[in-house]
Amino acid sequence: MFLDTVDSAIYTNQKNEVIELIKKIRKENPNIIVIQNRGFEVVDETAPYIDGVLFEDFTTCYDFKNKNAYYWKGSDLNWINAQSEKLKNLKEKYGIVVLTLDYVNDTEMAKKCIEHAKRYNFIPMTTNDINLNSIINLN
Repeated sequence: MFLDTVDSAIYTNQKNEVIELIKKIRKENPNIIVIQNRGFEVVDETAPYIDGVLFEDFTTCYDFKNKNAYYWKGSDLNWINAQSEKLKNLKEKYGIVVLTLDYVNDTEMAKKCIEHAKRYNFIPMTTNDINLNSIINLN
């Protein structure tokens, strides 16, 4: 089960409800794979009940207006790195898988995103298609 944009619960003041929903999903479905997309504000509480986290926009962010991907910088990059350390620790504690997804403009950008993910021992994915119809395979 893929739980997209779990962090939207924070913006709607439903943090506790999302945590309880994820707990209930796990309790009622012990044999399914549960992956949450982002949701870093609740991941400390949800980590025991999920199998993995997708860290979308891990190294890059997509600018819909200019239809281009850009590297995170400054305080945004510091925040990304802090979340990465938290996920790395949760990965070690609970055995969750951490996947990354970056939108890229070219192969060189994809290589940098993959290198960044591998520093944390995360599983990287990159795409140059905002609709996610393809991924860039550099193997």
